[in-house]
Amino acid sequence: TGTVYLDGNDQNVSGTNSFNNLFKSVSSAFTLSFTAGVTQTITGTLTLAGALANLLSLRSLTTNTQWSIDPQGTRTVSFLDVMDLYE
Repeated sequence: TGTVYLDGNDQNVSGTNSFNNLFKSVSSAFTLSFTAGVTQTITGTLTLAGALANLLSLRSLTTNTQWSIDPQGTRTVSFLDVMDLYE
């Protein structure tokens, strides 16, 4: 029922997870990586934000292998560099 705040620099989200709210906002360029081949579900609010000239990169933990996210509620996304996302 709460919010997970990812407030580190480069970070990994491992395994299959279900979040109520997930938040990561950066002012410097960092990478948020997810386990390949599984889906991260966000039932509430998803906020992923980088900054102008300092993008938040979203990546798979396994290079060139797809990862997935299922945002079911409100989405606020900006200044992202996304690779290998399964749509």
